[in-house]
Amino acid sequence: MTKLTHAAAVMALTFVVSAPLTAQNGAETAYDRIAKAWKDTRTLEANFDQKITNPLLGRSVTSKGVFLQERPGKVSITFTQPAGDRIVGDGKTLWVYLPSSAPGQVLKLPGDADGAVVADLLGQLLETPKRAFIISGGDAVTIDGRATRR
Repeated sequence: MTKLTHAAAVMALTFVVSAPLTAQNGAETAYDRIAKAWKDTRTLEANFDQKITNPLLGRSVTSKGVFLQERPGKVSITFTQPAGDRIVGDGKTLWVYLPSSAPGQVLKLPGDADGAVVADLLGQLLETPKRAFIISGGDAVTIDGRATRR
C-alpha cells in the first residue's frame, strides 16, 4: 500500500468508524462497516498530516493541510505546509499547483486519468477493498480519546 493510500485508510478509519473495534468483530467487519458508511457519504472535510518518503533519493517530505471532497469528482486540497500548494478538481479536470516543488508550473490533468484517484481517494480505497487489499487486524491505538485499531 502506498503512503498516500495508507494515509487515506487511516483517515477513513478515524473518520467513519463510530463504534469501538474489538478483537471479536475483526478488521474485515470494521472495513465492511466503513465501506457501507462511505456509500452514503457525499461530502468530506479532513485535516491531514502526511509524510512522503522517496527511498531512491533518500528524502522525506512532510506536509499538512485541509482535504475537502464532494462526490462525485470534486476535490480541494489546500496545503498549509508548504503554504500555497493547491490541488483542485471539478470532476472533469484536476489542477495541480505545487509552487513549493515546481515554481511557476500548473498541471492540468483529465479527471479520468490519475487525477480521478486523487479526486476520490477514499472511494478508490473503500469501494472494492477486497479485490485490491488483504484486510487484517492492526495495533490497538487511541485517537482523540477513542479506542481504535490501526
